[in-house]
Order: sequence, then structure tokens, then C-alpha cells
Amino acid sequence: MLTSVIALEIELKRKYLGEEAVNLAECPYASYTAKDWALQYLAWYGQIDGNHHKLWVLDQVARILNGTPVIVTKASWSDGFFEYRYNLDQPSEAYLQWRQDIAWRQYIAMRFDDEEVDWYDLSKVSDYTPTEWALGYIEDWGNADDPEHNLWVMDQVALILHGTPIITKPFECEGDPDIFIDTGKPSKAYIDWRRKRLPDIDSDGDETEGRGYDRGKFNVSYTDYYYKYNEGCPP
Repeated sequence: MLTSVIALEIELKRKYLGEEAVNLAECPYASYTAKDWALQYLAWYGQIDGNHHKLWVLDQVARILNGTPVIVTKASWSDGFFEYRYNLDQPSEAYLQWRQDIAWRQYIAMRFDDEEVDWYDLSKVSDYTPTEWALGYIEDWGNADDPEHNLWVMDQVALILHGTPIITKPFECEGDPDIFIDTGKPSKAYIDWRRKRLPDIDSDGDETEGRGYDRGKFNVSYTDYYYKYNEGCPP
């Protein structure tokens, strides 16, 4: 009880001084690439409840992977404590084009009564980068009404961005060529990331456990997910 009272008194005495812009080169995230920021957003925000929030996280990741800049500010208090805060700048042209391409594919699918129009070219799947695969997963899978499903999508994106191999196997469905896509055995980089959970850094130099999501029961492959949630031609 005494500890709580002391903590409350300290909180009441401290004053919030506001935020200031931070030069990325002068903060702990100076070396971060778009991939690093995307993974950081997954670790920070991926487990907060609410499907609408999970959809927001996937959209933020898509913006980052499409080149939208991250803006870092520093919030300070009168007792010397500070924290870094993060927001995304205006969406990049690449992101806006990506959304336009998705809308066009959806329109074509609806207009010609097709189930879906794939984002990938069957003849070029071996050339796609991890970023392209991650964005493809978000497009194909990241718009469900089920939060558990979208949690699974976030995990797949994390696997891919950590270099987990993509397994592709051609097959035919009702006479039409298609391809089965799955993530392979998790890479060591992914496993290490999961163990670290990308800890945050506070002004005292202490590393505090990040708000990463727990993979838990979502440690499944596309094959398992396909047979559980889908009907139609098996891969």
C-alpha cells in the first residue's frame, strides 16, 4: 500500500513536457530497415484484443513494407523520464498503388464471377522477395473477420520476413493451374526473435519485455489451416 502511495505522489509531482521530433540517426532505432519496423509493429501491437485492431496492424505493416516512413518523437517529463513514440507518415505512393492493384483484382474477380484473382505470376514465384511474399499474404489472408485468423497471418508475415523458406507446389483445380503456397520450417532468425520478443528500451537503459504476441496454438502450417477453414480443391 505504501509503495502505491509513493508511486502516486511521484506521478502527481512530475510534469509532462511534451513531444519533440527525433532524428532517427540519433535514437536507438537508427539502423532500422523497413523490415525491422514491420517486425517491431508486430511485436508491439500484434496481441492487442479486437479484430479491428489486428486489421490495423496488418495495414501498418503493409504501409511500412511499401516504403511509408516511420516518424519517431520523444516524449519527456520533468523528472527526466522519457519515451520514444512512433507513428507513420503519409502513405507512400507504392502503398497507394498496392491498394489500387488489390481493388482492381477484387473488381475483376467480382465482375467475372471468379473466386479470386491471384497477385502472383505462376511463372515468377521463385523470384519473389520476402517483402513481396509478406505483402501477398496480407492481401490474400489479412482481411478476415476472425481475429485468430489475422493473428495467424501476422505470424506468417513474421516467419517470412525472418527468412523462413516459402514452399510452392503447382497443382490443378478443376482444370485450372494454381500453386500451393506454405511457409517451411521456421528459420533460426525467427526463433531467436520470438525468444527475445524485441524488448523495448527505456530512458534508464533497461530492457523491458515487449508486447509481442504468443504464437501458441497458431504454430500451424497453411496445410493445417487450409483443411480446417476451406473447402474446394486441396493442394
